Amino acid sequence: MEHGAAHRLNPARTRTRSPARTLAGGTAARETPRGRRALRARSPRPVGGNAVNNCAMDQIDRNILRELQNDGRLTIQELAQRVGLTSSPCMRRVRQLEQDGVIQGYRAVIDPEAVGRGFEVLVSIEVKRDREAVEAFETALQDIPDVVEAYRLFGSPGCLLRIAVADITAYERLWIERLTTLSGITEVNSQIVMKRIKEHRGLPVGG
Repeated sequence: MEHGAAHRLNPARTRTRSPARTLAGGTAARETPRGRRALRARSPRPVGGNAVNNCAMDQIDRNILRELQNDGRLTIQELAQRVGLTSSPCMRRVRQLEQDGVIQGYRAVIDPEAVGRGFEVLVSIEVKRDREAVEAFETALQDIPDVVEAYRLFGSPGCLLRIAVADITAYERLWIERLTTLSGITEVNSQIVMKRIKEHRGLPVGG
């Protein structure tokens, strides 16, 4: 659950051939574009989706994803050293992961308190089981910036929202002026977050 401005990796301006540390130890691996294309050619792609299939990624790709989730500001040189490559093949892999839709962006993690959003509420909402009502409700949510995440659920409740505001007064105003006035709403239940026990730190990438 992260918010912030997009951030781009800094491309390498010079090639480095110095030994690089891998997860298991050792020196940097060299990789040719032809070999990389051959690897991807042997791997199946999904039908009807943008992201590359899990089978199309090898352990180095997964290490790249793990490192970038930990620190999206790594330079290509730093990233290459951590995954055991030289800069050029590392850059090619990152660009391929971006093109395949595996890497969808780079964001900064912001302290909610610093921007006046330290009061969080989980809100379960029931919406009329009607296609037009559901679509109208989901469209209206896009225009409420205090709703930072929204999910349509199987079963009951039908929707779950995560809301970030300044304090309980701000949430009460939002509840009265916006949430309860949304079309198709039949029930709204609020649970105030006492404490975040586990922060989102990226997805497990296996390997």
